[in-house]
Amino acid sequence: MDELILRRIAEVSPENLADFTCGSPSLDDFLKEQALVYDQAGLTLTTIVFVEDDPQPVAYFSLSGDNLKLSSTERLELSLNFEVPIKSFPSVKITRLAVATKFQSAGIGAYLIELVEGIVFESSVAARLLTVDADNNERTLNFYTKLKFVESLENAKNRENIAAQKKIIEKPETISMYKDIYLEE
Repeated sequence: MDELILRRIAEVSPENLADFTCGSPSLDDFLKEQALVYDQAGLTLTTIVFVEDDPQPVAYFSLSGDNLKLSSTERLELSLNFEVPIKSFPSVKITRLAVATKFQSAGIGAYLIELVEGIVFESSVAARLLTVDADNNERTLNFYTKLKFVESLENAKNRENIAAQKKIIEKPETISMYKDIYLEE
């Protein structure tokens, strides 16, 4: 893979973002119309990914602080050797991750997840988990599952309870997933 260069969105000219497309209009629109505003407001930090000297981005990702309430089963899976009296675990949420259409299925998305893990792991603020609200489609869910993300049991339980109360079964737009970055593979 060619060398990837990372730049914060504030350092990137809007003209360089104008032709970005990943096949998801909501992800494309976020990058072009909202990412800088969210970044400046401290809501999410967006990083644009380039290949060497090409002015067109190949991908981007946005990160925000998060926390995740885990079920007792999920807490046991964290393999902590002591009791932790907290209700939710510190996390970093991947709020957006997109790879330009012509670069998809080339390993860039997996590389970016690995990069984000390193950023989070080396941060001066503790975070145990990476979280994502993954689009509920087969390709996206397979991508995150392949990278060892699992669906949050609390999220699944809440979704089932809501569906039971409404007496309908709707396909949710997103599935809350997480990955333990301290888990040795």
